[in-house]
Amino acid sequence: MSGLSKIALTATALMCGIAGAEDVHKTEWHFSPYVWLPSMDVSSKIPGLPPADLDLSFDEIWDTFDVFAISARGEYWWGQWGLVADGLRMDLEADNLGPLGNGNLQISEGILDTLAAFRFSFDESNLNAPSMRVFAGLRYHYLKQEVSGPINAGGNRDWFEPTVGTQFLAPIGEKWLTTARVDFAGLGTSGGSDITSSVMAGVGYEFAQNWMAKLGYRYYYIDYSDGSGIQEFGLDGNMHGLWIGLAYGR
Repeated sequence: MSGLSKIALTATALMCGIAGAEDVHKTEWHFSPYVWLPSMDVSSKIPGLPPADLDLSFDEIWDTFDVFAISARGEYWWGQWGLVADGLRMDLEADNLGPLGNGNLQISEGILDTLAAFRFSFDESNLNAPSMRVFAGLRYHYLKQEVSGPINAGGNRDWFEPTVGTQFLAPIGEKWLTTARVDFAGLGTSGGSDITSSVMAGVGYEFAQNWMAKLGYRYYYIDYSDGSGIQEFGLDGNMHGLWIGLAYGR
């Protein structure tokens, strides 16, 4: 099954299981930082070298890599309309795992989404009715890959591409919240990726006024290449795993 098919199936399953409510006419803002703990199955391509296929479970990543992955999302809503900024930074480094089986491999990736947003309730007269958010905007993407050791090679690329997404929210009782979100970017646009996409689902618990702890799962897929043959630079594959974070809003 292709990565895109997996994303579509996962998103469909999540959306079918979500129902909830929010005050879509309220002026409010939210900020949510979180860390991500992914496993990976990717192919890294660096010009002049054969591809490095990295198929690593969560345990293997933490035994092999120095991993840093953090994200944050900020939202401001004027009733049904809003602005959203969403960023992800990930750095991975490992010894003796480069395309030639030795040396040091480093992969750094950064994403920043700037989005316009609209939200609505499916039934405003019903406090338990589901609500939905839709997003559209621009994604900035940065990718750096380097091998050092017996051979030094690598490079970096950055690009802009359009992105769209949707999100469902649902309270469970007075303190709990469920959420699911999916986004797509690139879609073969000139100078961008063939596709980058992610699916997230999670639960939150309000442990203090305006504060919420969150836990969930994220699936991320990228298909990007620049050049061809032995001179190709790119990253193709998926990363997925648990995320944990906080949210503050007023």
